[in-house]
Amino acid sequence: MPELADDTSLRRVFLGGDRLDPAILRPWFARFGDRDGAGRETTGRAPAPGIELYNLYGVTEATVVSTYHRVREEDVRAGRPVPIGRALPNQRVYLLGEDDRPVPVGATGQLCVSGHAVASGYHDRDGLTAERFGTDPLAGPSSAAFPLYRTGDLATATPDGEVHFLGRADTQVKVRGFRVEPGEIEAALRETPGVRSATVTVHGSGTAQRLVGYAVPEAPDAAHTAGPVLTEPLREHLRTRLPEHMVPAAVYWIDRIPTTPGGKVDVAALPVPDTGGTDRDTAPMTEAERLLAGLLAEVLQVPDVGADDTLGALGLDSLGAMRLAARLRGAYALDLAVSDLPATRTVAELARAVEAARPVAGEGAR
Repeated sequence: MPELADDTSLRRVFLGGDRLDPAILRPWFARFGDRDGAGRETTGRAPAPGIELYNLYGVTEATVVSTYHRVREEDVRAGRPVPIGRALPNQRVYLLGEDDRPVPVGATGQLCVSGHAVASGYHDRDGLTAERFGTDPLAGPSSAAFPLYRTGDLATATPDGEVHFLGRADTQVKVRGFRVEPGEIEAALRETPGVRSATVTVHGSGTAQRLVGYAVPEAPDAAHTAGPVLTEPLREHLRTRLPEHMVPAAVYWIDRIPTTPGGKVDVAALPVPDTGGTDRDTAPMTEAERLLAGLLAEVLQVPDVGADDTLGALGLDSLGAMRLAARLRGAYALDLAVSDLPATRTVAELARAVEAARPVAGEGAR
């Protein structure tokens, strides 16, 4: 904000309304630095006016603001969406599961708000009031009358109580039998070094459904050309944050995330993936790899299969594993059990197991 003078009287800036991308704050801290609670400069820069930034979260039903987080430069360096923080003194924030009980620390739950500022319901909409409002699950005698509002937002909390917003519960999708929250995958992608922002969508239908990610690079250059970029280091990074069924089948570099006039991601404007996540460098090479790639493409209805693709990323669930094992046994007399087909195994690894597998007794290859 170059229009602000160094001697400005501005002391606090409050941000809210959407998930706060740390990348947009870098120019701010580069200009004004950061100060601790006593007003001391913590970044070694020249004296700054000490303007404090706050990230706010709230909903109309809870009188606009329910949580706050003092944004520090370390939030920007972390590269992940800025936390929404802690509840205001007159409110409580809970992360509840489908049974309306608090979820464990680190688990995903629906963000619910209780306290003085929460409304008692919707005017003349008893059904919706009963669905969205309830009672404080931990209410004591002094707070028994406080209503609780179910926001429909998903979040997680760290051991120190900081809440991280993930996205809307109604944006969850079901992919090959698994319930998936795209916001969790997007958050994991944003934590990847070199990624500024990201979005995740679902392409295909039925057994051909695939999660596809789109990432905007931090510093675009020749290395960030359009196309799939799900390299093994990126795949391993995502595996440390996500279960195998939530690792995208492909991730593409894009210049920017297209949005609608209302500010939402314009899914229709995103590039349509033309492969099942296969990179030319990982094309099946051995006879066993080509055999498996063909069977997997047939069983899972995917257009391309790479040697480094994991079975889970390709969409191999328990039913698919049984079909694949049956096809290997019937067509090639290979005695592989479903337990030999874990989601984390790559096509190349499975090919080596196929080559080493003994034929079923009394049968020969056809």
